[in-house]
Amino acid sequence: MHPNFLTVCETLNMTEAARRLGITQSAVSHSVLSLERLVRDQVFDRQTRPMSLTPVGHALFEAAQRVDASFRTFHSTIDKMKAGKIPHLRIGLTSSLPGALVPYLTSAIGEHVDRITIRTGLTPDLRASLMSGEIDAAVMINRQLDAHLVTYSALTEPYILAAPSSFGEVGSLSDLLEISKRLPFIRWIGGYMGRDIEAHLKRLRIYPPERFALDDRNAVMNTIAAGLGWAVITPLSAYDVWQHSTNIRLHPFPGAVFQHSLVAAHKPGQFGWMAERCAAMVRDIIKTRLLPDLTARSPWLRETIIFPQNPSHHES
Repeated sequence: MHPNFLTVCETLNMTEAARRLGITQSAVSHSVLSLERLVRDQVFDRQTRPMSLTPVGHALFEAAQRVDASFRTFHSTIDKMKAGKIPHLRIGLTSSLPGALVPYLTSAIGEHVDRITIRTGLTPDLRASLMSGEIDAAVMINRQLDAHLVTYSALTEPYILAAPSSFGEVGSLSDLLEISKRLPFIRWIGGYMGRDIEAHLKRLRIYPPERFALDDRNAVMNTIAAGLGWAVITPLSAYDVWQHSTNIRLHPFPGAVFQHSLVAAHKPGQFGWMAERCAAMVRDIIKTRLLPDLTARSPWLRETIIFPQNPSHHES
């Protein structure tokens, strides 16, 4: 909305409005007449002293204030973005990541962002949200995606075995067969992790009977803590519950290396620098904050989580 109109509304005096605007009174009068021709009605009642807004003028003034506020917010947003700060960042985190990561991540991102929205979900759902524009960046399991996304390496972690502490050692495939006979297997259903685990057990010709099927990592871990079964999980997905339970023991998964990688992803041309920083932040938080807790009780985990030496990005 033209600033002449707003200034006249605020002063209700064309002479004073002209003085504030640094233009002539005739220029102010001309702009008001042009506006009245546009709306096909009077916006000021010039018969009163001081002049006043007509009903149409009141409605137009309220609308003009909203437009002016929107423009001010827009210019402020542009200035912040030019300075390298994002007004609102929407991030997706794969549900296998520990909740303990979130406060560290929001704190680290806070210096670059005014407002943060974090959504957790399965990687296929996060991928769909990226492509639809519901989120700006996501930290998720790496796959050959059918969508055109740019990804930055975050880390690689192994699948491990979690069992009640009372069961004892699980160090070989024969031990794995034994536990699958003696205790129910807790399936983690949904997403890539559940599919990876099922496929790997089939390759080993291990077919645990159907008993428990859960879609939440903490529910899986709490069920193990209750002594009701065992599961295949990852160090990070085990973290939240395992840190507070002495009834769970983590074991290396017997046999060949079995792992997955996490990446930070974004659509080409959008939020690239922030996605790259998210990957770096996640690496740093896990390396300095979470991994020491994991290795304090299970030192063998120290070498199993792999952090890229020279992180790079690629389009998939």
